[in-house]
Amino acid sequence: MRSVLKYMYLMVGLWIVLPSFLASIRCGDAIVNAQDVDGLQTEKRTKGVQEVEDTLQLSLLTCAPGAEIYELYGHSALRVQHLNNGADWVFNYGIFDFSAPHFMWRFVLGQTDYTVAGVPYLYFCDAYRREGRAVTEQVLNLTPAEEARLLDVVTQHASTEGWSYRYNFLYDNCVTRLIHMIEDCVDGQVEWPVAEEGKRSFRDMLHESTEVQSPWNCFGQDLILGAEVDVPLTIHQQMFSPIYAERYVCEAVVREVDGQTRPLVNKPAPLVMSCAATPVPHGGGLTPMVVLSVFAVLWLMIGLWEMKRGKVIMALDNVILAVRGVLGILVAILFFASEHPAVGSNWLILFFNPLPLLLLVWKMIGNRREKHLRYLRLMLIESMLVGAILLVSPQVVPMMVYVLLATFALRGAMTYQVLCKTCIKVDK
Repeated sequence: MRSVLKYMYLMVGLWIVLPSFLASIRCGDAIVNAQDVDGLQTEKRTKGVQEVEDTLQLSLLTCAPGAEIYELYGHSALRVQHLNNGADWVFNYGIFDFSAPHFMWRFVLGQTDYTVAGVPYLYFCDAYRREGRAVTEQVLNLTPAEEARLLDVVTQHASTEGWSYRYNFLYDNCVTRLIHMIEDCVDGQVEWPVAEEGKRSFRDMLHESTEVQSPWNCFGQDLILGAEVDVPLTIHQQMFSPIYAERYVCEAVVREVDGQTRPLVNKPAPLVMSCAATPVPHGGGLTPMVVLSVFAVLWLMIGLWEMKRGKVIMALDNVILAVRGVLGILVAILFFASEHPAVGSNWLILFFNPLPLLLLVWKMIGNRREKHLRYLRLMLIESMLVGAILLVSPQVVPMMVYVLLATFALRGAMTYQVLCKTCIKVDK
């Protein structure tokens, strides 16, 4: 049981956190050290303003999504070029350490701290080139003073031993952190496009990245993310996605103190061209809807067989209770204890919770036939009541959950009828 729970904890971490991880550390062997960063900072401070304007260039890099789970959402990083001496680094705010104490438990609870590291630009792009994933560059249209301010923050983070931030997949990740830093460094205010304000939710955007490419990952996220991800998003919130951030940065302008405006970035330029084939969905044709539909059909066929034979196979219901209970433990831990965003507003806690395990123990003690009869009444009422509540809840619930609820309700009615009308043996 402990090994099963450990595996499920890891899967939850994959659903919530991992999408940016391996993309972030793929160049880990070439990470810049503190001495290198101090060198960049010292050079920046010793240049005259005019020389900095001619030689320093900062860019936002956006990496296209890949086929793996941790690549589905793309990635963002900051490129720093010193054109006079050829120094060219990419700073990545998506780094964390697998070897940290109690990593697995902190991973599940959303207590993973990320940091920043730099890699040579050639290493960074070569990694994406080998995978056939596109990388585009948007040169920031900043003044020398603004560039110096932004570079000062980045180099301070990278050179400070132990510096980290509490990673949050939806609100504070590799791209949102860069966007906020850019906003803070400008003299004036960044004005974002408003046409797309409130037109999509987090769940909509997560589905865009996972529904076709990784349907099981999409289903897993829908099971653990609650009503918080169904609220219409502001432009700032939509920029948790590197792909959307690239689009909105392109349309943004800086309104200076004197009222004049300038584009925040130059036109996007491709650095690495995409040559990857269309990603094959994970699991092939075995999507959650297919698997659960087959389960529903088999479950109802067994119910028809039980009605015909006048015999109820209680062991099948016991297995379902055990599976629901184990999954319910995971959902309950996330709901009550995790810092991950949106898991605490999950209305599916009404159905996926640890109570079925207690019900299973109760059912196995004493008069099993009588208790199974009570269990069937309870399952019928629970399925109908939970289904009705979810229909009016503010949370978008996967259709597969309603399929499960309908199946349980129908089986409960069928097997209850068998036990009520007959007093023959029950197969245990």
